[in-house]
Amino acid sequence: MLYVLDEDLCYFGGEVKYLDWIDPDCLSLFEMDGYLVEFGFSESVRMMEEYRLKNGWAYYWRLPGERLKEGLQELRSDKDIMDMAAKVIQVSKRCGQVL
Repeated sequence: MLYVLDEDLCYFGGEVKYLDWIDPDCLSLFEMDGYLVEFGFSESVRMMEEYRLKNGWAYYWRLPGERLKEGLQELRSDKDIMDMAAKVIQVSKRCGQVL
């Protein structure tokens, strides 16, 4: 859960799960819904998509090097996801990390 404390966003509690070795060329909102199905949030991707849209759920990511409040970006479309992937690849290459 995200909370606002003293004008700043903070994350407390919850469960953290990681995904490794994701092909950025194949990433989409549909794929993101699929990952939540893998994590047990729903029984099917279609149900997850409908639930997300009906209840106003959104995916977010934090720009590398930014604080949570300033760097939190909503992923509203597949274009947003492609922009995120490009930024992560750019930062990884600049830092000399292997993807």
